[in-house]
Formats: sequence, C-alpha cells, structure tokens
Amino acid sequence: MSTKLPQIAKLSCVACVASGFLAYRVMHYYVTGGKPCGCLGQLDVFVPLVTPSIASHMSSVLLGFLYVGSYALLISRSACRPTSELTRTSYDS
Repeated sequence: MSTKLPQIAKLSCVACVASGFLAYRVMHYYVTGGKPCGCLGQLDVFVPLVTPSIASHMSSVLLGFLYVGSYALLISRSACRPTSELTRTSYDS
C-alpha cells in the first residue's frame, strides 16, 4: 500500500526539521559562546582548505536556505489553496 502525501505535508516536515536544526544551532551558539560545532565531523581532514569555523559558517548558511525556503514555500502554497484542500485527511489523491 503506497500513500502519497500532499506537497503541503512534505513542506511541513521539512520546515519542522529545519526548525529543530535551527533551535539546536542557536542553543549550541548560546552554550559554547560561538565556538565551531564539533558535530560537523572532520571536514578539514578531507578538504585541507576548510577550517572548522568555515565549515560551521557554511552549515549555518545552508540551514538558513533550508529554513527560509521551506517556510516561504509552505506559506506560498498554503496561501494559494482553498482551506478545504489544506484540511483534507485522505492521502489517496
């Protein structure tokens, strides 16, 4: 049995995950005082030109695109659809 989720549900999931990552990054910055996140792995080992601080900044920029993009698409899609389509409970279509 395959269920096809509507696009609004997919965007909601991406926005929720992006919000979780953003909350984590904000709390990590608050707790560590802005030190690079060690959870990013050792990117500087594989790419010698990338320092941990650059990797942290790159991940912050990517998180920003993910967060802003998912919420922008979610808002634009929900604004264009009638309320009946947003509250539909059947995923058969």
